[in-house]
Amino acid sequence: LHLTLNLYTLWIFGPRTEAAMGSSSFVWYYLWCGLGGWLFHYMFVPSGGVLVGASAAILGVAVAYASRWPDDQMLFFGVVPMNVKWLVLLMAGLNVVNALASTGGGGTAYWAHVGGIVAGWVYLRSPGVQSIEALRRRIAPAPDYGDEPTRVAPKMDRRRSSPARGEVDEIVAQSK
Repeated sequence: LHLTLNLYTLWIFGPRTEAAMGSSSFVWYYLWCGLGGWLFHYMFVPSGGVLVGASAAILGVAVAYASRWPDDQMLFFGVVPMNVKWLVLLMAGLNVVNALASTGGGGTAYWAHVGGIVAGWVYLRSPGVQSIEALRRRIAPAPDYGDEPTRVAPKMDRRRSSPARGEVDEIVAQSK
C-alpha cells in the first residue's frame, strides 16, 4: 500500500513539476529531498534502522508542485475538491503528527517524510536556486571591465583646449 501511494503521488505531481524545472534540475531536487529525508531519519530515530524508499523525495516533489501551482484543484480521496496547497499542507501535518507519535517502529519512516518536505521547502526558498540559463541571462548584460584597476583620465594640456585632429587619447583607444 505504501509503495502504491508513493507511485500514485509521484504520478500526480512528478511530470508537471519535472517539465517546469527541467529534467536535470528535477533530478537534483529529487535527490536533495531524498538526502533530507535520510538526514532527518538518522537525526530523529535513535535506533537508526534500515532506510529504504523514496517517500521523502516524492513528498519533496509534492512541495515543489504546491509551491508552483498552489491553487490547482484536486480531489481528496477522489471525492472532496481541495487546493493543492492545502492537500500538501495536510500531508505534511499528518507526517509531523505521526513522526512525533511514532517510536521509530512500524515500518514507516515518518521523520524521513518530514525531512523530504523540509529539504524541498528549503531548496525552493534558497536564493541561489535558479537554472543555469537564468544565471546566464542575469550575468550576460554585465560589462567586462578586465583585470586592470581603473585610473583617472589624463588632464588636458591647458595650453591646448582640444586635442589635435586625429589624435586620440590612449584610454579612448582602449575602450574602442
